[in-house]
Amino acid sequence: LKHDPQSLKNLLIMSNDGHTPVHSAIAKNQLKNLKIIVDVSKSIGINIEEIFSVLTAKKESVFHKAVKSRQSDVLRYLIELFRNNRELIKKNSFIEDESRRTAIHIAAYEGHENNLSILLDALKLDKAEIETLFNIVDVKGKTVLHLAAKRKWTFSNLTTVLDLLKDGPELLKNLVSIKDNKGYTPIECAASGYKTN
Repeated sequence: LKHDPQSLKNLLIMSNDGHTPVHSAIAKNQLKNLKIIVDVSKSIGINIEEIFSVLTAKKESVFHKAVKSRQSDVLRYLIELFRNNRELIKKNSFIEDESRRTAIHIAAYEGHENNLSILLDALKLDKAEIETLFNIVDVKGKTVLHLAAKRKWTFSNLTTVLDLLKDGPELLKNLVSIKDNKGYTPIECAASGYKTN
């Protein structure tokens, strides 16, 4: 990339698997390659916000790809890269993929145990945004609370989600009664051997 900066204009072109080079670097947790793309893009005047706003063929944002990683380095880098643009972080975090899951949904269920906390800390959501986020259901009728309640490895994300809801008891009361498409509430997901994905 460094030898032919003009080829970086191809960063918006998707591969056969529906990823741009940025998505691929993030998905493979290639922080070094991601930094090279950013540095060279900046040096030749390419708007990095445009590069990082492109969605995959499955409608995933760069934050979807970053939270799926079992590492936190790339997510921390993206947040640092856009620390002065909270709106871009928020926009990318609230985008719904083809399964209608946001990056927060993905982090609650699939990601490294720190990724949900890292993303929520960066977002600094107000009460209305929290309510909006927690009322988004995926194609299977699952909220963030459903997914955090039946996380693959630990219940640390459920604790993170519940901490976020501690100042909204009415919202929490409503959320725990929401049933997914199979008729399970978040409490039933946590208590059963039911697979949520």
